[in-house]
Amino acid sequence: MNKINKLVNEFECKKCGKCCNKYGRIEIRFSDVERIEKAPVDSYGIIYDKSGIPHLVTKDDGSCYYYDEVYGCGIHRYKPMDCKIYPYMLYDGWFWRKTCLKERETEEYKAEKLFLITEQEKENEELRDWQYEGCMTKQTIKNKNMEEKKL
Repeated sequence: MNKINKLVNEFECKKCGKCCNKYGRIEIRFSDVERIEKAPVDSYGIIYDKSGIPHLVTKDDGSCYYYDEVYGCGIHRYKPMDCKIYPYMLYDGWFWRKTCLKERETEEYKAEKLFLITEQEKENEELRDWQYEGCMTKQTIKNKNMEEKKL
């Protein structure tokens, strides 16, 4: 996880808020929900789709429920993993870097595979939940929900 942390920490976020205003409804992981529910806020902007997959609520303008133009992210310390590492992402076992929305003002969009996640990194609990939980199929979610009902 050290090389991931190093890359993420080296990225200089301009705090423009474009990534918080662009994407509309964002699928999040169950571990993100648990973390967000610990945030000291008045209400929680999380909804579940018909398959039980959690999403961040968006405002009418498409921006994140927690984003404020003056104060930024209202749950900064508790925000979803995808938000924490943006413009990096984990997909299909690879760690990627994509062009952030601010950079797209002056650069062409690109998504670049940086490296394959190692077996040791896959064993890291936070990384494992983050990578694989986000890749659950709808059937996996249904099976998980049915197992929980049996308990």
